[in-house]
Amino acid sequence: MWRPNTLKIKGESLGHVHYGINYLNNPDSFHIGERVIVIGAGNAAMDVARTVVEAVSQSKVVAEAMDRYLQSRIKEESCR
Repeated sequence: MWRPNTLKIKGESLGHVHYGINYLNNPDSFHIGERVIVIGAGNAAMDVARTVVEAVSQSKVVAEAMDRYLQSRIKEESCR
């Protein structure tokens, strides 16, 4: 069973911070604002980022700050 890890950062217990897996299970049940930050670098984070970009048509920018290994994974994902 998947158990989320907390980030231990200020504000993460507020109502506008969500786990990506929960969002992917039912994106329509979440109110997504115009600005979204996805913290993560795996496949789930990329899936969340793509789903958010589709849901929020006003914003089409996905910013990435990752090491070379993760950048190569992004290239693989974008080729799909």
